[in-house]
Amino acid sequence: MKTINWVIMVVVLAAILAFGVYFLRGSQPAAPIQPVEEPKPVAIVEVKAGLPKVLTLYQPEDGESDLAVFVSNELNKEARGTATFRLINVEAEPQMAEFYGVSGTPAVVFLTPAGRLFRKHDGYLDKKAILAIVAQIKN
Repeated sequence: MKTINWVIMVVVLAAILAFGVYFLRGSQPAAPIQPVEEPKPVAIVEVKAGLPKVLTLYQPEDGESDLAVFVSNELNKEARGTATFRLINVEAEPQMAEFYGVSGTPAVVFLTPAGRLFRKHDGYLDKKAILAIVAQIKN
């Protein structure tokens, strides 16, 4: 009977020690926040002049974002002469979401041929809606 008590006491002490180590590791101070550099509007520099720009900001492995990426890729193939389409991963380029004032994904940002913001839409848009907004930009 005494051996069982010792075994239980050792197991309880080991659990307390493991919890203490886990608790102390989790309470370490976070790394200092690095300042964000001023974003360079890459989408404006890399595109052809004279065409509206459609930027799709998405987050990988998010159902609605994946659908928005699919639509953007399809439009890039089908409507190449009507607008320039670009995908922006907000995890890889968070400064772009901040630059355009996007708070959720997916989001679609429409720019005029001069690079000025025409409209911003939070959430998914289908092909017809995107092409209708592009037509408004051209008019």
